[in-house]
Amino acid sequence: MATYQLSNTATQINNFLTGYIHKDSTNIFAPSKDSFVCAGLNNNTTTGLYSIIGGGLRNTGYSNYSSIIGGQDNFISGNHSSIGGGRFNTGLSNYCFIGGGDKNNIQISGNQSFIGGGASNSIATGAYSTIVGGLNHTISGEYCSILGGRQAKISFGHNGAAVLADGQVRDHFSKGAQTCSLDFANGVYLRLPTFAGIKTQTGNIGELKVSGQFLYIATGQDTWGRVQISSF
Repeated sequence: MATYQLSNTATQINNFLTGYIHKDSTNIFAPSKDSFVCAGLNNNTTTGLYSIIGGGLRNTGYSNYSSIIGGQDNFISGNHSSIGGGRFNTGLSNYCFIGGGDKNNIQISGNQSFIGGGASNSIATGAYSTIVGGLNHTISGEYCSILGGRQAKISFGHNGAAVLADGQVRDHFSKGAQTCSLDFANGVYLRLPTFAGIKTQTGNIGELKVSGQFLYIATGQDTWGRVQISSF
């Protein structure tokens, strides 16, 4: 049976450490103040004020008002930021959040951004951006979003872009600023409402409806045009 002992160290008043960890390993505070390490193995915070590490293995916090709840080898240096768990996740920006996953990172200019989970996802230069999950996504624009899938790429300058991608092993690129790209190898299916009435019925520009062999498009406020859908 393994031997455990209490081997935590704090060097600033108002810090609190607790828990049993493996012998020859320590939870360490350096110049921190009013911070907290609950338990785990080799967790440390060296300069973070008013911060917390809940547990886990080799988690490191160098930021103020931040938290790492658990997991392994997570690193945080952005103020007012949080990592929930997972492993090898990195949060370098302020007001960012990584829920978990593996090797996800938010770089220093990705303030107020979010990665929910997945693996090897990166918010490189985009503030106010979101990656919900998936694998190998990259965001380099502001106010951008990727919901899931694989290898979605939002390029620098494509602010406000969104990409919804499938799981194929290929890049799925954004098309420009303020665009939404739907990239699915086997198609995208839309269920449109039925057009019924006169051509001046209520509608907003860009709205789509369908009836019989015609696709109706609102070309202005309460103004509609239509194109015939050819049979084949």
